[in-house]
Amino acid sequence: MKTTAFMIALTIVAVGACGCSRSLSPELRGLGLSKGEAHNNFRVVSNQELRGVSDDLARMFYTDNPNRLTPYPIVATGGMHR
Repeated sequence: MKTTAFMIALTIVAVGACGCSRSLSPELRGLGLSKGEAHNNFRVVSNQELRGVSDDLARMFYTDNPNRLTPYPIVATGGMHR
């Protein structure tokens, strides 16, 4: 009986030491990105969104297009032709 209990305890310790509960790919976060790549992707997207805030505010306050009701000629100041 002591031998059976010892073998069971030894098996549990061996299985625990082998790392059966560990992830097979601990460096990946998701299906194809490592933790560093996921962090860089988040930083790039955050940077693009923060730079787009000024464009969003211009559209919100209608300063991205000139007023078309003026009797004077309109000069495109944004570099893009409308």
